[in-house]
Amino acid sequence: NELLEVIPMEKKLKIGVFGARRGCGIAQGLTLTDKAYISAVCDYDESTYDNIKPFCCDETKYFKDFDEFLEQDLDAVVIANYFHEHTPFAIKCFEKNIHVFSECTANGTMGDGVKLVRAFEKSKSINIVLATIIKCIWFVGVCFLMYYVLKFLVATNSFK
Repeated sequence: NELLEVIPMEKKLKIGVFGARRGCGIAQGLTLTDKAYISAVCDYDESTYDNIKPFCCDETKYFKDFDEFLEQDLDAVVIANYFHEHTPFAIKCFEKNIHVFSECTANGTMGDGVKLVRAFEKSKSINIVLATIIKCIWFVGVCFLMYYVLKFLVATNSFK
């Protein structure tokens, strides 16, 4: 946590996690900083909320509906649902200029990839695919990656 003190921020970043089962490890990594917190969680399976709750705060809101989830004042969304379903959800985030952290490959087909890139290019968002770095070093990779990602976003004044 001492490493994160160098991030010059007045406000905490509000992170949403879409996919509580797979997003649990990333949420755990975010607990290493006091510069960000899980503001909202969305999963169609409410039984997964118990897994992620230890890494959330009392104010965290839980949703089954993605559109309702996106209506929250989020700085970034971790998309951790099934990989072949990332594209439409990432596009919805981009349309709202919400930054996207895809925990794995973000498109299941080349067509989805084209749609994703076109939506990204129209937005003011940042898109980061976590799996390219953390495939072999899952939890440690997530912790340090999230630190550097947050530091980059803050340094470039990319958050609202």
